[in-house]
Amino acid sequence: LYNTNSFVSLQELKDEAISDCSRAIDLDPEYLRALLRRAELYEKTEKLDEALEDYKQVLERDPNNSGARRACMRLPQQIQERNEKLKEEMIGTYCTRTHHISLLLT
Repeated sequence: LYNTNSFVSLQELKDEAISDCSRAIDLDPEYLRALLRRAELYEKTEKLDEALEDYKQVLERDPNNSGARRACMRLPQQIQERNEKLKEEMIGTYCTRTHHISLLLT
């Protein structure tokens, strides 16, 4: 029970930190540190598409940012792998349901 509560609290803290970064960026769109921090938080919370977009914006403003550059090289592969896994899971679920329905109809 304690571990579950800790996880929820940690997730809530990350979500709150993302919101704080977003507010800071709204106030100052050139605030690179907030943009970079939000990208890192997105990545940690498995919001990879959002993370990649933020890292790209960092690179547009600071082409020498090595962390953002590495992330822009790493994340597309991770996004593709995640999408393939989701696709396989969806196909597997669909096939299983179709099989169960065909059994019910026979």
